[in-house]
Amino acid sequence: MSRPLTLKLLLIGDGEVGKSSILCRYCDRKFYERLAATVGIEYKLSSTTIQGKRTKLQIWDTAGQERFRAITGNYYRNTDGVIIVFDITKDESFERLTDWVNEIKINVPEHIPGIIVGNKLDLENERAISKTQARKLADSLDYSYIEVSALDGTNIDKAFQIIATSSFEMKTSMSQKKKTKQIVSIEEKKELERESGGCC
Repeated sequence: MSRPLTLKLLLIGDGEVGKSSILCRYCDRKFYERLAATVGIEYKLSSTTIQGKRTKLQIWDTAGQERFRAITGNYYRNTDGVIIVFDITKDESFERLTDWVNEIKINVPEHIPGIIVGNKLDLENERAISKTQARKLADSLDYSYIEVSALDGTNIDKAFQIIATSSFEMKTSMSQKKKTKQIVSIEEKKELERESGGCC
């Protein structure tokens, strides 16, 4: 049996937008009324099947507060995908999304898959950011967009399936390109050896 592929996913966004609640809803199938604010970094493990292959998800939940920014910066290393969360009832959390995207660009040199997640869909009547606004921003960044509710579980599984699938596809594609490059390098080396051998 082949070893499962491991994907590292990073949950980022302002404090109190529901990152930890989203993670607990996905991994524990529970919503906790009271969750202590994340201090630094926490993570949970989950597993899924993508395109018939067993895949482990290592999901890192980061503190949204500014004072933890230096700590969380280290955890961008080897990240396969990012989940940027905002609260649809708080426009300031939406406005800060571009800051989070810049943070990704600073810490991750290559483009990686991302999804913007608008949380608290259960508070539709308190909505401050329209779906159109959010989708427009996501499209401009080449990210997916989805709205969820950690409270009742709406679209939680779907959000993780979207980012896990796009991260899986990019990681396997990069791995295949690397293998192809190695094969080509070996063939080129053999060719050079044959050519140099023929001159003697």
